[in-house]
Amino acid sequence: MLDKAQMQQVSVTGMPRTSCAKLNPLLIGISAALCSVGTACADDTVETLILTIENDVFTGSDNQYTNGVSATWSSDELIRYDKSAPVRKWANVFQFLPGFDPNAPNSFVSLSLVHEMNTPSDITIADPPLDDQPYSGVLLFDTSLYSRNQKWNQAWSVRIGAVGPITQADHLQTSYHELIGADEPLGWDTQLPNEAIVNIGYTAGYADWSMGDPSGLEWRVSPVINVELGTYATAIGGGLFFETGNGLEDTLGTASLGQGLGSIVGIGSKPTDSWKFSAYAGVGGYAVGHYLPLDGTVFRDSRSVDADPYLAFGSAGVTARYKKLVASFGLTFGATPFEDEDDDIDYGAISIGWHF
Repeated sequence: MLDKAQMQQVSVTGMPRTSCAKLNPLLIGISAALCSVGTACADDTVETLILTIENDVFTGSDNQYTNGVSATWSSDELIRYDKSAPVRKWANVFQFLPGFDPNAPNSFVSLSLVHEMNTPSDITIADPPLDDQPYSGVLLFDTSLYSRNQKWNQAWSVRIGAVGPITQADHLQTSYHELIGADEPLGWDTQLPNEAIVNIGYTAGYADWSMGDPSGLEWRVSPVINVELGTYATAIGGGLFFETGNGLEDTLGTASLGQGLGSIVGIGSKPTDSWKFSAYAGVGGYAVGHYLPLDGTVFRDSRSVDADPYLAFGSAGVTARYKKLVASFGLTFGATPFEDEDDDIDYGAISIGWHF
């Protein structure tokens, strides 16, 4: 998980990516198609579609983790679906995971399609320095499995996908930069090669440190731990997040796509009768054994760069909910993992969800 300040939002941590305006309709269409997995359920079941965009344009930079886009479908409580529903059958595949029981209350599933881009500091150089961030495009399908009780929220994330030219990141970024009149990225011929990605992650957050009146202002503090293992990321990290607002949702999620947990705006939340607002801030860090966008591919020769294995980050943002709509905006800042580089890693994220 891990790269530069890559973590984000209320009860979790995260990672980075780059954007592609032309990819959004595709992701939305695929996400909408996922809705059919929740058939055979109660009439009042609430599911959620979420679109998340991360980009360093929000912070005025254009380097390293530059853009990420995801489309996510999240379920209601799994016990509200008929046992013959595709979402229940899919969840049963992962019931061997510790702490996850698809037949227990407060268990959920989300499915996401994620696309991310990483570029070096200067995209106008056709052959970037070997000590800078390599070009890479990543395409992932993520299944996240959530459960919670009065004191703990937890999530398992299982990601499969690919890195390399097969992701079409080079064409997407070039076309987008032509559209907005930005510098042409010249070094995509040096990007990481095609290789499959398999990764599993676990995140747990303590959810019992809270105070306030549910009808008024509330606040909570959430310690979080995260472990990742696989060809995309191998790392262990943690953080401490503070959130305050009226009508806080008891959710576990992150707006950072690299974490693979979809978005805090949707998992386990419900429509509201009135406006609900909240704000959050957090700090954390990672000890990194392997992170593909920096360390390169595992089974094929590729570019790589020496980076600091210990990464620190800070993030802050706001969330608004009204009836079926929920939206979140946040910023993440972190020290660069490169010893010879002055610019820190920072980016912003927007998530928009719709309950249906």
